[in-house]
Amino acid sequence: MDHRNSIAVARALKPNRPAGIKLTALGGQSEKKRFIGPNCWLETLPDGQQLMFDCGGIIDESDEESTRVPDFRAVNLKKRKLAGIGLSHGHLDHVKGLPALAKLISDDPDSLNYQIPVYGTATTLLVAERQMSAELKRFFDFRLLDNVQQIGDFTVRAYPTIHSIPECVCFVTSACGKDVAYIPDCKWLRSNWSEKARTKKTLTEIATIKDTGLDVALLDSTYATEDGYTPSVVTMEAAFADLLTAEKYRDREFVVLNFASETEFAADLTMIANQVANRPVYCLGSSMRFFFDAFGIIDHQRQSGCTGKPVGVVTGSQYESGSAIDRAINGDNRYLTIGPDKVFVLAAKIIPNNKTRIATMVRKIRSFGAEVITSETNPELHVSGHEKGDGLKEMGDVLVPRVLIPQHSPDFSRQAFCDRFVGSGIQTVMVGDGQSIKF
Repeated sequence: MDHRNSIAVARALKPNRPAGIKLTALGGQSEKKRFIGPNCWLETLPDGQQLMFDCGGIIDESDEESTRVPDFRAVNLKKRKLAGIGLSHGHLDHVKGLPALAKLISDDPDSLNYQIPVYGTATTLLVAERQMSAELKRFFDFRLLDNVQQIGDFTVRAYPTIHSIPECVCFVTSACGKDVAYIPDCKWLRSNWSEKARTKKTLTEIATIKDTGLDVALLDSTYATEDGYTPSVVTMEAAFADLLTAEKYRDREFVVLNFASETEFAADLTMIANQVANRPVYCLGSSMRFFFDAFGIIDHQRQSGCTGKPVGVVTGSQYESGSAIDRAINGDNRYLTIGPDKVFVLAAKIIPNNKTRIATMVRKIRSFGAEVITSETNPELHVSGHEKGDGLKEMGDVLVPRVLIPQHSPDFSRQAFCDRFVGSGIQTVMVGDGQSIKF
């Protein structure tokens, strides 16, 4: 199958063939828009039984409200065919859509007796439950994930993966003699090369789950356009160590902007600030405080002796309304002021759709006389949780599924992913939002 025609193929994949397993992209596979989320996939068996993987929201304030959550029209809630939901990790583009799904369930007159099992690690469930009110939580039964569990007629195996938040997993489902691997946000390693060996062992185990191999694999293609491999976080740690100990900044406070859920980054930065730069760390923003407290990021005993200027880790890396930095710019944050005595570091990757808004934020911060350092001009200050193109090709070559589907990215990234497998013998198929593939 020519991957360049795969969008059309996915729309009309032999409609007269006998019913088989169907995979439907409910979100996260945008055509041209450049945002993050709302990641969600639905696997449907011939009898109509369904299993959902992730249920995210869009992390972009500029898009229409109707596109912020997955398109749930393919989910059979009326006949209660949704057997469960598997959550891969706790980033909002993978869990923020749950309240919207709960509201749909609440519209069913029989919904009081309808609870959907939601499976995830302790960290993931902690974040997911925080997204909704007690009124909406009652429509879900949150369950800790086992290595193997039976969810309706699906046998679901969970495997650890490396991303940028603790306790990430990928899934393999077995049903009707078919095996599907759902491998979202991932990379080969975090900090050392021994982790790559463990990741390869995991992918090999997934690839050989049965003698005939995987039928379908969905693989993260976020940075398929970039050559090479995602570097170790040691690169980022060294860059921040140099920055925080630079003599010219000795008497200036640092304010670092990042996503609140980037807990591994926050823990690394805190350690460097305390142990290398002798600087105490604080956090601002309700979501940032939630993650700092939940993961015990600040060791108060360790930093009690730190005498240098502090390092703040605050919300607002995408200039979100109501964030800590937004309130500081508006003069409405009593804990944070902006001036020449501070250095602001934008450590998060800039979401393309937010670029104009972030440029406005940077201009406003500089208007107060503060210095701003960004990860665009200093790329070593940011290490992605997503693997780059050459690394993704290696992952696909280990998995060797019959069909490989790029996910978690717009058309141009998914097409670049497919281009990397031309001549490899692995069939790639692009499935856009609202499209399905049967096998």
